Amino acid sequence: MKLRIEIDSELTETEIVIKAAALTDEIADLQRLLQETKAPRLIFYKGTGEYYLDLAEILFFETEGSKIYAHTQKEAYEVRLKLYELESILPRYFSRVSKSTIANIRQVYSVDKVLFRDRNYFLLSDPQGGSRVTALSIPPKRKSKKHEVRT
Repeated sequence: MKLRIEIDSELTETEIVIKAAALTDEIADLQRLLQETKAPRLIFYKGTGEYYLDLAEILFFETEGSKIYAHTQKEAYEVRLKLYELESILPRYFSRVSKSTIANIRQVYSVDKVLFRDRNYFLLSDPQGGSRVTALSIPPKRKSKKHEVRT
């Protein structure tokens, strides 16, 4: 693969053009990497303050009542977007893991599923083997009602 950079002081916006005979996995990966560099700048709220955090610090987003919270290792911050809005703008390393949670898959080292008080919890443990364990509460699946047909 050849790489060429042209500097043009008359340009008002950077343009990236990739010329290829076909769309290969390598080019698709390059496209994804370029798109991830344009990660959105989100505003996080705690108390009366506004915070601008690096998305890599976020472990997961979850709903609690009508609010959405972003969790880091030490804090939880409110985000004033809906989960579906976050899902559409976050980089690919964030993944919807349940109806109420989006996780940063780069922060997941291991996942253990436990059942406690009729709810499933996924435990995301620290890659350094430290004491941080994050529990994502996953509501149980609803049981479908079986209908009896009498003949």
